Amino acid sequence: MQRPEFDAIRDYDEFCKYYWYREELIQICRAHGLKADGSKIELNNVIKAYFSGEKILPEKKKNRTKKSFSSELTLDTGLIECGFTFGNRFRDFFSEQTGVKPFKFNVDMVATAKAVKETGDESFTLGDLLDIYYGKKTYAKYDKSALQWNKFVHDFYEDDCTKVFSNRLKAAAALWKIIRESDLPKEYSHDLLERYRDMMDKQKEILLTKRLLLRHWNMNDAENLFKYASDPDVGPIAGWPVHQNIEESKAVIRDVFNGAECYAICLREDEKAIGAIELKLNGHTDLTDRDDECEMGYWLGKPFWGQGIMPEAVNELLRHAFEDCGMQKVWIGYYEGNYKSKRVQEKCGFKYQWKSENVDVPLLGEKRTGHVSLMTKEDWESRE
Repeated sequence: MQRPEFDAIRDYDEFCKYYWYREELIQICRAHGLKADGSKIELNNVIKAYFSGEKILPEKKKNRTKKSFSSELTLDTGLIECGFTFGNRFRDFFSEQTGVKPFKFNVDMVATAKAVKETGDESFTLGDLLDIYYGKKTYAKYDKSALQWNKFVHDFYEDDCTKVFSNRLKAAAALWKIIRESDLPKEYSHDLLERYRDMMDKQKEILLTKRLLLRHWNMNDAENLFKYASDPDVGPIAGWPVHQNIEESKAVIRDVFNGAECYAICLREDEKAIGAIELKLNGHTDLTDRDDECEMGYWLGKPFWGQGIMPEAVNELLRHAFEDCGMQKVWIGYYEGNYKSKRVQEKCGFKYQWKSENVDVPLLGEKRTGHVSLMTKEDWESRE
């Protein structure tokens, strides 16, 4: 359900189903003549009272006289007595008490200091605040519901399936916007990502050439993947087995084609997957351990061989690697006998580096001779 206008909401329980930014709460309070300053938690309390029939009005400004505060700080010094702030004087005091440098006030200390000042509790001391820091006392707890967005982003990043988004923060914000304006729980889950899969696919990187569209894989590609990956002339020569059924193809999309830089090769005219191309980043390749280097891999469905499609895709991914991803080197390899892959690499300007005997091909349980080539950013920029 979409978030309604404030005046259409019946009670506070309904109000709490939706997420409101502090600026929105301020505008609501001002529009209804309510107290419109303070933290997000305080503004929520004003609105809660409003739904209960109580109007908390703006406070009238008071003429304040300048107070003199205690100069010497001890654990027995009152919080109000010393004019406590979160400035360097008190930060240094608590640093001396705890031995923590630099000292940082935790959220419960912030909430407590605010509550002490609001209630005028002159009995509360700096020693009491130190006990709050160590968790020995409780006075006012910070409402962590104000950190819903931070937790949402954290959980979004923890889900490995979100690595397919080149700008993960932007993707998280798009998904957050949906639940913020709905009555859904304000928390991230993988099920939420799947529920809005079609919308989220638009947040993924799309690369275009004259004939091709390179985009991230999704489960709707399983039928086409099986169509081409079940051909014995396609996978084995590249080092992977023939797909036996669509369920296997779905598993590959879910577990293998989920890299941040793994793309389905599509013709622009219908956007259906006909092959795959990927930049394997550090941690997913044995050819480099540097963050500014990667390995390229690819394959193409047999009906599309001999049409210049793979060199076109390779050149675009090279551009993307050097211009968009900040790579300095792109490595690439092929197994002995895969002459089509060798010709693609030569056409695109990769420079041959070395040959390795008895290379493990783990998916097929055999050993082969492997060949490795390289494209540096300098070589790519110098190409005509």
